[in-house]
Amino acid sequence: MPLDLRRFLHLLARFFMSIPPAPHIPALFPTVIQRSHIVDWSASIRALPDALLCLVESIEFMKSTQSMQHEYLLIRVRHPRSARLAVFMVDRCPSSKLPIGRLIPSQSGGSSSPPPVASDNVTISAGDDERKITVDKHGTSEILSTLTFPSLRPSVLDLSTLLEVVNSHAPFYTLDEYQCYWFAGATFDVIKLEFEATETRNTTGKLERASFRGYSLKKEDTTPALRKEFTAKNALYASQRKESQRAHEAPIVAAQVRADEAERELVAANDRARTEAAKRVEAERERAEAERERAEAERERAEAERERAEAERERAVANDRARSEAEKRAEAERERAEAQRERAEANDRAMRLEAQMLELQQRLRVGIVHSDE
Repeated sequence: MPLDLRRFLHLLARFFMSIPPAPHIPALFPTVIQRSHIVDWSASIRALPDALLCLVESIEFMKSTQSMQHEYLLIRVRHPRSARLAVFMVDRCPSSKLPIGRLIPSQSGGSSSPPPVASDNVTISAGDDERKITVDKHGTSEILSTLTFPSLRPSVLDLSTLLEVVNSHAPFYTLDEYQCYWFAGATFDVIKLEFEATETRNTTGKLERASFRGYSLKKEDTTPALRKEFTAKNALYASQRKESQRAHEAPIVAAQVRADEAERELVAANDRARTEAAKRVEAERERAEAERERAEAERERAEAERERAEAERERAVANDRARSEAEKRAEAERERAEAQRERAEANDRAMRLEAQMLELQQRLRVGIVHSDE
């Protein structure tokens, strides 16, 4: 069937929806249809910084309904910065023209002429119309099977590595084995096994894989060997990416080391500055405390001086009172002594008077006696 309902609805939705422009990445979103050999395309993909982030959405196994019944893969990849899917076709063709009749196996064996080099290419759509890379090139086609990835999705880097492996495994185009049927089938099967993909087969189609006009072609099971080669190549490229990343990041790492060292020195300087500031604050606090203690001591000294002066004043007052009291006592003593002296004098006078009176009385008595005589 030329197109199933799902693809028709997908194209219809894309026609009516406004899709943001795709990023400028020629290896995925060219401005014109781009056709590259797989080796060259793989190198371009490996050069993409975000190739590991571009994930394969689906892989359709296609078979042309035209006379050649060409088999190829139609792949859709989602870029993290684009709502539009990258759509491209992967197929194998001979590098030179061969008679169509030689595609049919014969009992007489193949030609003794050397096989041509295989032309394994990636043809990338420049827009939403994938017919320009499928129908325009190979005519109408049937979808034989579709791979989707419910859990483990391959990146475009995985895909390009596998295509390179398949190309290097059989670089020559041989009609009896290593033709487009083998190339599409081997790539499809390895992807399915490596990434645990879900295969949905078209049960309504009339064509079959690896057959030409009803004749089944010779097919060697190269899947185990290809899986080993894919694992080895993936490991090799991963190692090269790490080495390249290390080389690329070496100046950045060195700059980061210097920045970290500068940061450590800055932190240490800040710590020292904080320590010095804390010391200054502590010294200022101690100085202020000493100043406060000195002021307190000065206040206490002034208070003591005041108290001493007050005590001196009180002592002087007390001395004045004592002198006054002493003077009063002395005056009282002087007055007492004067009184005693005056009393003694009075006593003396009284005694003299008494003596005089006695003498007078004596004289009187003597006079009287004499008068009586």
